[in-house]
Amino acid sequence: MEQIEFEDLVAMLQRRVAARRASGDYPPGLEEQLEAEYAVIMAAMHRGELTTDELGRRVATVEHTASSVRALDDTTSRVPGGRAVHASASRVVARHTNQLADSVRQLGVDVARALQEVHHLIDRQREADERQLSDAISSVLDRLAVLDHLADAVVLLEQRLDRLESGPHTMA
Repeated sequence: MEQIEFEDLVAMLQRRVAARRASGDYPPGLEEQLEAEYAVIMAAMHRGELTTDELGRRVATVEHTASSVRALDDTTSRVPGGRAVHASASRVVARHTNQLADSVRQLGVDVARALQEVHHLIDRQREADERQLSDAISSVLDRLAVLDHLADAVVLLEQRLDRLESGPHTMA
């Protein structure tokens, strides 16, 4: 629907509501009740109890930690000959721990990917829930429009019936 058509539709509905309110078709407080119910629905939809912000931060932390896992450390030393000892020890330790470091690094990458997928699925589910709620609200509004039209038709039928009944009667 174009924006202009939507605005025209809203204006027409507002005029009809104003006319019905003036004629007493709507009970006192109906609009406030409907607005309160709408506010409850919207608050339930946007209640904020489920956000993915913290999950996103944790995914970033896991990614950073996984990328920084290493088997070798600094080989500098302030002791004379310490650098050579540290370098030799580092090569021996690295030979035995490089595979472990690679495995831990890969585990971190896999965990980060899994968390990213969870993050993505939660966001998609929230969007789907919002679409479904919007569709349900639209359906209710459509049904209310049909009921409103039917109420108008009943009023017209009653007026016609009144005219027919009040017209000249002929008895045969």
